[in-house]
Amino acid sequence: MSPASYLTAPPRVAGTSIAPDDRASSIRDVSTPIWASLGFLCFAVAAGTAWVCYQLVQAWRQLRRLPSGILGQVGELTRGLADVEQRIATMERQLGDLQQHVDSLSVSLARVRVLKSAVGEVRAVVASARSFIPSK
Repeated sequence: MSPASYLTAPPRVAGTSIAPDDRASSIRDVSTPIWASLGFLCFAVAAGTAWVCYQLVQAWRQLRRLPSGILGQVGELTRGLADVEQRIATMERQLGDLQQHVDSLSVSLARVRVLKSAVGEVRAVVASARSFIPSK
């Protein structure tokens, strides 16, 4: 042996103090609560897997019980929804047109109010002018 190996290796007499021989394996040191926890974990994983499998089987059975014409009904429902969507789009367009007409009507009503006030002013002037003209 080289002199460096004496520095890195433990002395032969220290073997029992560093690694005692009385234990054959380290698994004996695992306490009962740890084993119980590990057992519960295995049980929970197994129960969860069984529950998922049961749910999958139930879903498959319900899927097989569906009537064969369900796809046709889904197609009809899809077509009905497309019709409703088209009607909504038409109503949105009509609503836009209606809003434009309402705006145009408000402008027209404003013009009528201006004209009505102008006519009222003319009537007032005519009435005051008539008061100076003698009548029978």
